[in-house]
Amino acid sequence: GGGGQSGLAVIEISRDALAEAFNLATAGRRFAVSLDTGAGFTRPVAGTLQAPDPAQMSCETPDCALQTECRADFSRCQRKQDIRDCTTCLFSNPLNDRCVSERIDTACEDRKARLNASYASSWEACMAREERSKRDCDLRGQAALQYCQQRAERYRSDCEANARKFANREAPLVRFLGQAHTGGTLSAVYSELRAVKGMEQVKGLLSIEPSLTMTGTLRADPAPDLGSLGDCIVGWDADFQIEIEQPQLPRRLVGNVQSNGEGLAVSWPGLTLPLSAERGPIEAIIAGSRQAGADCALGLTPTQLAELSTGEDGLLLQGVLPLDLQLERSYMALPRVSAAIDGRRFTASADSTGQHIRFELRESDSSSATARN
Repeated sequence: GGGGQSGLAVIEISRDALAEAFNLATAGRRFAVSLDTGAGFTRPVAGTLQAPDPAQMSCETPDCALQTECRADFSRCQRKQDIRDCTTCLFSNPLNDRCVSERIDTACEDRKARLNASYASSWEACMAREERSKRDCDLRGQAALQYCQQRAERYRSDCEANARKFANREAPLVRFLGQAHTGGTLSAVYSELRAVKGMEQVKGLLSIEPSLTMTGTLRADPAPDLGSLGDCIVGWDADFQIEIEQPQLPRRLVGNVQSNGEGLAVSWPGLTLPLSAERGPIEAIIAGSRQAGADCALGLTPTQLAELSTGEDGLLLQGVLPLDLQLERSYMALPRVSAAIDGRRFTASADSTGQHIRFELRESDSSSATARN
């Protein structure tokens, strides 16, 4: 050939053979790609909470009961007693060492009497203390029971009043405004990759394994006609933090294979994946407000209330983060082929533009220059 190069041979590999080699290389293997969100991203959040269906509301509360059974622990009160013998022997029989004459030690008896009086006083004080502790415990239990019953009755009354308000209501109860910041990492895992149709396509499964944290704040703006219920809902203003770590079920992928000069490139389609948290911002905020005592008598659990969120970011408020994922191209570089014959070196790069993968061996420039010298 011209230009200092001469052709030696042409090697062609069918695309079917290349596909078979690709499938053997990827069989049973998984390929993970880590996607770092960097500093993360912040976005505004807006949505509404619709009124619940009165038929779905439960205004009953658990029965109130005494939380503890009060008992006096008298086993703590051990009554001590000095039982020492205060008699003193004045004269003993030298033959058998038995006492013949004895007397009472009055000083010993006085000490014994004083000590036993102290023991008796301590025992009586302990018994009285246990009785008083039980009585105080009973009083606290009765007060707590009465408070629970009053709260239950108030909740039932408020809940039934709210249910009447919600009948045929179409306007939302609350409008939420705020912002959310999401950061962390995502792992994209490719598996079951297989080339088909003579290396025209690559099929496989894609799993997304998120490790994200969403933090933010929401402000609750209740409807103006809710009265005291609106005053309670204002207490939902709060910060939130939720973890998004639930792996996604594998999605099937089909990528188109295109020639890329000396290699091949796989173009993957864009995907929208709903990443789910264990609970969303609304559920987290309402659950927190209930722990703080701000139960607005809506007759639903925080999870059920969160499911009523609608609007532009209704899914996000429920804990579902729609992720628009555009996968970058995957490149398969085909190796250069080289051969040495009689001191002459021949090389070839892959040409993937035709029906076959073509390698045309040509003598390299350095080999030709050496031969001329």
